[in-house]
Amino acid sequence: MSTEHIEVLKSLRKRLEINEFSLERECRDQSILYADIGDLYIDAKRDAQEAKDSGEFIRARLSSEIRSDPLTHGITGKATEAAIESVIIQHTDYRAAQLHLLNMQEISGRFGTLLEAASQRKSLLRDLKDLFIYNYYSNIGLDKEAGELSKMNQEAYMKYKEEKRARAEGKTSGDD
Repeated sequence: MSTEHIEVLKSLRKRLEINEFSLERECRDQSILYADIGDLYIDAKRDAQEAKDSGEFIRARLSSEIRSDPLTHGITGKATEAAIESVIIQHTDYRAAQLHLLNMQEISGRFGTLLEAASQRKSLLRDLKDLFIYNYYSNIGLDKEAGELSKMNQEAYMKYKEEKRARAEGKTSGDD
């Protein structure tokens, strides 16, 4: 696999990560990510099909060449299907085409896996959104400092309300 493909795969894997503190953006960008991966997957499948077609073309060309002149390709006896097949499989052009096909199939498979992961990401985002809506993250999992901060905010609010009530009572009692 080429370094270019490796870098693209790494980049897409990085984009699959979810930031729970930015669910709105994550949800908004999900369709773009899925489309990007889908486009790359389709391109990779097309490249794999082109590699397969190229291998079949090379196979047909070699078969024709071998049949027309079996001696130059090392067949001394009768040019049987098995003998022709043996020469084709050993030919460097055919082997290179097969290796290229395997490489393209691997890339296609990896993009297919990423596409499935993006689909799973969509489900996970939906679940995280639901958890957020139902206040799953309200107090669960907060560390001690965050809990203390929440308690301080509540105490400050209660003190503010008490001071406001006392001021209101002071104004009304001073009016007598």
